Amino acid sequence: MPGEVLSRTAFLLDEHRLQAQFALAAFSTLKAKEIAYVSVPITSGKRLYDYMAEHGFKTAEEAKADHEAFFKNVVAPNLSDGVKASDDWAGKIDGAIVAPAEFEKRLRGEDAITWGQDAFMSMWVPLIDEKITHMIMVDGWEYSNGSGEEYLQAALMQMGRGKRDNIKIFDDDGHVLTLDKGIGMMVDAFKGLHKRGLRPRNMAETVAILLEAEHRYNYESSFKKSAEPDRRRAEKSSVPAYDRTAIKEARRELKAIFAEHYPDILPILDKTSSFDYSPGNALFRSLKPAAKPGMKAA
Repeated sequence: MPGEVLSRTAFLLDEHRLQAQFALAAFSTLKAKEIAYVSVPITSGKRLYDYMAEHGFKTAEEAKADHEAFFKNVVAPNLSDGVKASDDWAGKIDGAIVAPAEFEKRLRGEDAITWGQDAFMSMWVPLIDEKITHMIMVDGWEYSNGSGEEYLQAALMQMGRGKRDNIKIFDDDGHVLTLDKGIGMMVDAFKGLHKRGLRPRNMAETVAILLEAEHRYNYESSFKKSAEPDRRRAEKSSVPAYDRTAIKEARRELKAIFAEHYPDILPILDKTSSFDYSPGNALFRSLKPAAKPGMKAA
């Protein structure tokens, strides 16, 4: 249909879809009082952008062209840091740890299956939605496409947009990661990369959805006498107290950037009615055309 927005997972290879379903089923057998998810950069993050700057690469695709060098300089050290962070947190949680770095380490060898980000998200996002009680955002997460989307998932749940809101978000030091700090970190990372002439579209989409979701959350929370569904949604949230002054300024700044460089993303920030940014429709839709089989998404 003209104008139809396809799911990001619409063109996953059947074998990848099946593999993700099996992995999710295995993770779903976890039974614990607390289940923490340690979110870390794997193929992106600050290391990617430092590597790009060092070698003069303008796009992530250029940086990844030499697979061996990219793995050595970006993926391997990211995985190492992720495993260490997971080990450190194993002693802090009264329950289980989900360590994506350990999982992905087994998929990144020469004979590994070649999952893309959409395949990983088709597994990690439902797992967060169904099982995770503690999100641990490891240092540098704000530069990571995957970690940004995982943070978005958890933040939307806290706002009452999902099936449950009993999820807590922490930084790597164990401090509560409030909405103003989390959004601020992502906005600063995005603006910094943008000033370097880079165009991190995935990050732009994630930040735009976060800003609009926060805007709607604040609106709904402020008007207790509004429509009953909105009032119930606002009262259901478990968002820790935060200062939205900087968020409002960030929204204004990014509208100007989006208007010039990402005009198709701008409508997210121009919505005038409440839009249900549930985790499902926020993360499994795309504002750009879905990639066809055999093609890499931009």
